[in-house]
Amino acid sequence: MDEKEVGSSPGTLVYTGTMSHEVDGCLYHYREDMLRETPFAGSLPALDAVPDCTAWLVVHGVHDLAMVKQLGARFQLHPLVMEDLVNPVQRMKIEEYDDYLFIVLKWLVRNESGDWETEQLGLILHDQWCVLFLEEASDLLEPLLRRLRKKNSALRKRGPDYLVYAIVDLVVDHYMESVEELSEDLETLEDTLMDPDAAPLDDLKELQNSAQTIKRNLRAMKDLNNAILRVDLPVIQDGTQLYFRDVHDHALQCLDQVESVQESINNALNFYHSMISLRLNEVMKFLTMMGSIFIPLTFIAGIYGMNFQEMPELKWRYGYPAAMALMALVSIGILMYFKRKKWL
Repeated sequence: MDEKEVGSSPGTLVYTGTMSHEVDGCLYHYREDMLRETPFAGSLPALDAVPDCTAWLVVHGVHDLAMVKQLGARFQLHPLVMEDLVNPVQRMKIEEYDDYLFIVLKWLVRNESGDWETEQLGLILHDQWCVLFLEEASDLLEPLLRRLRKKNSALRKRGPDYLVYAIVDLVVDHYMESVEELSEDLETLEDTLMDPDAAPLDDLKELQNSAQTIKRNLRAMKDLNNAILRVDLPVIQDGTQLYFRDVHDHALQCLDQVESVQESINNALNFYHSMISLRLNEVMKFLTMMGSIFIPLTFIAGIYGMNFQEMPELKWRYGYPAAMALMALVSIGILMYFKRKKWL
């Protein structure tokens, strides 16, 4: 992974990720009665506009700086936009330029080991074009592609601004699924809180961190949607703003859900700590009772162990059994006292 040199000029392209695969993707031209898909690998297809069609370019591989420069020249992108495109650790944001919008979105996915990872996409929205940049191919777009391939779908009837709405809505839906998975994981852990052999503390802490990450991203998504609603560029039509308001409501709803799950996680942590304290108290209670029983027994044994020559009962035939009987009676008496006080 390359690192950007300290003090380098703004707009310097330095890929800071770890990908090195061959660039590929697909170019979609569509309208209500037509869909044309042009997959590519290695090099970009001809990026000519088709009259009366919406064009959607999906690129997997922002590590290819030459390709990013080529696309920047084709769509007249600002150098700072190209710099952000090759940086896979951007924050979610939206930026307005003269004739296009630049949007960065993030969502969470689970890797093979079950850990959450963040993925990022960059969007360029022109009048007739939508260009989407990903580090690598993702399943995120599959529901959208299925809708695109259906004849007379709403996606085909509208322009690229509606496509951007659909992508943002898809990311929000993905967060909703992540919150549901988080909730299911929490329910599974809650069933083990009463099990003395279970140790769910690490898992609860991991869920807490995941909930905090989702919450932080959803707050950024809320700010991004607010910014989209304030965009004053013709690339977003008035009719599409209604849909962006709807996805904004979905993001707020999802934020409420993750806050509720976060509160449940905190309650589970507090309950687990209470259970640990309760078990510790039970142990201390048992040890205290054992000590209370053996203190008088130790006292009796200490007296009869002094071995003074003129000590009473020292040479008594029944001295030993009498001492043992006294110890037993004292122990039984203490246990009965504890029972009467309901300490047992």
